[in-house]
Amino acid sequence: MPSFSQMSLSKLRTCEMPLQYIFVEAIKDWDCTVVCGHRGKADQHKAFLEGNSEKDWPNSKHNSFPSQAIDVIPYYPGGIRWKDKEGMYLFAGYVLRISHEINIKIRWGGDWDGDHDTKDQKFNDLVHFELVLS
Repeated sequence: MPSFSQMSLSKLRTCEMPLQYIFVEAIKDWDCTVVCGHRGKADQHKAFLEGNSEKDWPNSKHNSFPSQAIDVIPYYPGGIRWKDKEGMYLFAGYVLRISHEINIKIRWGGDWDGDHDTKDQKFNDLVHFELVLS
C-alpha cells in the first residue's frame, strides 16, 4: 500500500481537514505526492510570475492557513511525470470520485467550472484541488 513521504505529510498538514481526509483516502490506492499546500507570500508571488498560478498573493486559496487548496500529483515507479497529462486527468477523476463519495465539495484545476468539459478551460492547473465553500 502506498504511503506519503514525510515531506508530503508536512505539506498535507498545512491544509484544511477535509482536503487532508480526501488525500489520506486517495493514498490508500494511488501513490501520489503533495507538491504544495499552504503557500506564503513569496512563493505565491513566484508561482504567479512564473505562470503557475493566475492569482497573486493573497488571492489564492493556497494563501489561507490552513490552506483551502492543495497541489497533488501521481507518483510512479521512477518518480513524478510532470508531462503526463493523461495520468493527471485519470488521477483527478479518482480524487473527484472520493470527494463525491464522502460528500466533500472540491474543484479541480482541469475543470474550473465543474461542467465535466475539460476543453473549455483558459488555464489548466492539473495538480490543483480546492475546497468549494458554500
